[in-house]
Amino acid sequence: MLLPVFASLTLLAPPAPKYPADAIAPALRENAHAVVRAYDEVVVIKSASQLVKTVHQVVTVLDEAGSDDYGQLVVGYDALNHIGYLRGAVYNAQGQLLHQLRPAEVHDQGLGNAGGSFMTDLRMRYADLRQPATPYTVEFDYEVVSENTLFYPDWQPQHTENVSLEGASLQVTTPTALALRYQEQLLPAGAASKPVVAGSQTTYRWQLPAAPAVEEEPLSPPLEELLPAVHLAPTTFEVQGYAGTMDTWQNMGLWSYKLGEGRDVLPPALTAKMAQLIVTSPDPRERARKVYEFLQGSTRYVSVQLGLGGWQTAPASSVVAGATATARP
Repeated sequence: MLLPVFASLTLLAPPAPKYPADAIAPALRENAHAVVRAYDEVVVIKSASQLVKTVHQVVTVLDEAGSDDYGQLVVGYDALNHIGYLRGAVYNAQGQLLHQLRPAEVHDQGLGNAGGSFMTDLRMRYADLRQPATPYTVEFDYEVVSENTLFYPDWQPQHTENVSLEGASLQVTTPTALALRYQEQLLPAGAASKPVVAGSQTTYRWQLPAAPAVEEEPLSPPLEELLPAVHLAPTTFEVQGYAGTMDTWQNMGLWSYKLGEGRDVLPPALTAKMAQLIVTSPDPRERARKVYEFLQGSTRYVSVQLGLGGWQTAPASSVVAGATATARP
């Protein structure tokens, strides 16, 4: 008859502590405002036009100086990169759960004219789990689905000063037919595993051991250049229907050229107007001045970064139509 009572007590027992701060080795606490307990990134190349990145990140904030940078998380996205999920939790110094991130606490914000552009589709989601008392530990999980395979993600779990690393891993799985290009930067011996081929897929793995915090020296190169990293890149890619390869600079340039193919055609009326404008000027410099003054008085340049628009120019016919509308009284 006592069995149901013990079963109830088991069900009501609090979860086991996770990431207690006193489990951090003393060497990792030295000169550290925060300790990256885990940074596990998985990249799955679905096709030449899509990849999925998932990240599991755990950071123990040791003092107030590390709270702003590591007590919260910001994940950027745009029209070609979508966030599948963003989850989080925060634990006290003993590793006991303090709070589970609720969906309503994940905020979404546009970046507007980020980088000086007139218009962009850049947005971000951010979650704030900062605590008034340190140490505490934050745990975040998120997924980004990218339809812009021109850029593969980089992996550098430790990249700022006064932050130590307890451990990190990177796993990349790609169709064997889509060759992965990668550059290893200052990896310790044994960090890379031999690629494993299973069926039509190839999996690459890297593992970083514990590393103490470092301090940036004045006039030294950026820490991003001095700490271990793996930089990933495709061989074959596709962005909004435009496929290309970057196995050579020539092929990369050909892809860029195709983005503008046929978009430089001017309306016949404007072509005739330009011919009339310069026919009376035999001097090349004078002809150039007339064309320049015409463009200066009718056209304004703005940077619009929407989807592929960051690389692909607007059609010349649209630019002319916009300039004509702007010039009207």
